[in-house]
Amino acid sequence: MDFAEPEEHRALRAAVAGIAAKFGPRYYAERAAARRPCAELWQALGDAGFIGVNIPEEYGGGGGGLTELALVCEEIAAAGTPLLLLLVSAAISAEMISEFGTDEQRATWLPGLASGAVKMVFAITEPDAGSNTLRISTTARKDGTDWVLHGTKYYISGVDESEALLVVARTGQDERGARLSAFIVPADAAGLDKHLLPVDLLLPERQFTLHFDGVRV
Repeated sequence: MDFAEPEEHRALRAAVAGIAAKFGPRYYAERAAARRPCAELWQALGDAGFIGVNIPEEYGGGGGGLTELALVCEEIAAAGTPLLLLLVSAAISAEMISEFGTDEQRATWLPGLASGAVKMVFAITEPDAGSNTLRISTTARKDGTDWVLHGTKYYISGVDESEALLVVARTGQDERGARLSAFIVPADAAGLDKHLLPVDLLLPERQFTLHFDGVRV
């Protein structure tokens, strides 16, 4: 079996490494100490087309996959500038919308996620469940054409720098157990309360507790 990377992957690595090297670990450490987003690095990667390298070309992405996005993540981490939101916004949220979203959701969200102009965080962890989906207690019930969310999420990263959240909630029960669904919730939705969660980790991304009190989507 040949484990050698194809030339296009080597070129991708080199291009990303060249951008990240202009920032470096001191830049990242200063942002982490101040709890400030690495906005300049994010912008540089977005301008070069690397934020949305895994998003389909029809929505402004690079047309690659998670392998290509993993290479981007590896190279910025190797330069001392890892970006957590590249995982939750591009690897999780954009992938789920691309694979399972409606045509309207794809057209609305993917172009911004591809360019880096829009960020979306992933809200799954809860105080009494962690990321164990079998124990999630946040619910969403149908009310006319809307879904109404109630519950609490915990340790959600980067809410203050994101336009929306991809929220996992219980929507029913079947023979296999809880039925779960994912909802795109605008970060400024009515009924969504956000509370900064103090943590000892030195990260640019801030952590939040989220309370959903009748949030309609």
